[in-house]
Parts: sequence; C-alpha cells; structure tokens
Amino acid sequence: MSTLLFTPGASIDLTLSLEDGATTLFPTAWIFAGAAAITSVDLTHNGQGRYLGAWVPAAAVPYDALYIVYTDAGRTTESAVYTREMERWQPDTIIADAMDRADIPGDVADAVWDEAIASHLGVGSTGEFLGRVTAARASNIDDTNTRARLVEKIMRNRLALADGDTGNWVLYDDDSLTPLLTWPVTDKDGDTIIQQKHVPSRRGRGV
Repeated sequence: MSTLLFTPGASIDLTLSLEDGATTLFPTAWIFAGAAAITSVDLTHNGQGRYLGAWVPAAAVPYDALYIVYTDAGRTTESAVYTREMERWQPDTIIADAMDRADIPGDVADAVWDEAIASHLGVGSTGEFLGRVTAARASNIDDTNTRARLVEKIMRNRLALADGDTGNWVLYDDDSLTPLLTWPVTDKDGDTIIQQKHVPSRRGRGV
C-alpha cells in the first residue's frame, strides 16, 4: 500500500491505471477514515486505461482509498479480473509539524533513557534482560569489593598468635579488637603446634 500526502481542504487526485488498458469499466474509490467508509468517488476514463476522480478531504486525519473496478455503470458487479487496490493518504500537517520539531531526537532519547526500567521487566523483554545483567554485575562488584577489603585487612590489620592449639592465629578487624578470622597453627607436616601460655606473638596494624 502506497502512502501519499494531502493538504486538508485541498482537492486530491484519485487515479487508477489498469494494466491491460481497458477503457469501458467503472472504477470507484471508496474513502475510509479509520474503519468507516465515509464516501465514494466514481472515476471516469481519461485515456489509455487511466481513470481519474477528485475528492476534498476536510479533516487533517489519515484516509484510505480503496479502488474497486466494476463492470457496469450502476457499479453493482465487481470485476473478477482486477484486484482491489489500496492507498493511504496522510495529512501533510503531521509531517510538517514533525519536521519543525528539531528536538524530536532529544525528546525520544530522554523518554527512553529516563523511563523507569521497573516498568519494563516482562518475562522475555529487553528490560528484563538488562535488569538481570545489571543485578548480576552489581552482585559481582559487591563480591569483588568484599574480597578486596578482606585482602586489605589481611595485609594491614593486627594479626596475633594466641595461646593454645586451635584458632591460634587471630586476624582482627579495623578496630584491632574484634576478631575477624582465625586459623590453626601447624608445622610442615600439618601437625598442630601448641603455642605456650604467656608467650603470645603478634603483628601490629600496618601503616
């Protein structure tokens, strides 16, 4: 279906050309506004199988022209030889308004990027996919940050070798008072080393 422009209040040409050049038929253009047929225009032969008519649209709304070829002047019997043709007429005011708005790309971009993603999380949608990617990335970042902070604590914080044979190595939190992690102390064979009482060793907080 072709799309043509019209100016409301100005006459538009309705044209139908028959490929076989038939000159004795009776085409009609049925005009639709939406789903309703609002009028019809009978076309007359103009030469070489070309039929013409004219119509003046009043409103600045889209119209459809459906061309039907009849075999009789009363236009009651549709020809079985020619298929129906349709064309869309679009008011040029819509196009002009759009062209006058230089900010349309910016408006569209703002509408897209400022739209809340929470409104577009339907199963299988792009919004749902982006939501899952964002959540996974945030989780990975949080996990990476947690691990990095733990490595920093291991390298910098107070580390004490306490009495006994279980959980001897004690890593303290940033306050140097709260135990964060503990490890048993073993020799090269994996046997427990008992730290004697009252002889603790420790590593102070790094600076």
